[in-house]
Amino acid sequence: MTNPTPDQPGTAPAPLPPALVSAILRDPDSPLYPSKIVVFCDDCGTEVAGEFMVSTEQTSAERLEVARAHFRGQGWQCDESGDYCPDHADQPAAGGRQDEARP
Repeated sequence: MTNPTPDQPGTAPAPLPPALVSAILRDPDSPLYPSKIVVFCDDCGTEVAGEFMVSTEQTSAERLEVARAHFRGQGWQCDESGDYCPDHADQPAAGGRQDEARP
């Protein structure tokens, strides 16, 4: 499980120690809970999944960003243009990121 926010901007969230995850889950007042989040490559459909600690106070988009931040650290390109696996990062998909292909 990973933290809901990176320690520093531009870095992937650090994994939480098992003892901390256990303490969070035992605390009835904790707003954090584990959630499986899947990200799909918009070009080839490859999927990558992970379990992340998210908060009841986060929107769906904010929870997705927790996973996207983690997967960016594994070579994925996740931004306003979409989500792309390492094999398709920085490559415009058919009908996709045409703004990068303009002369």
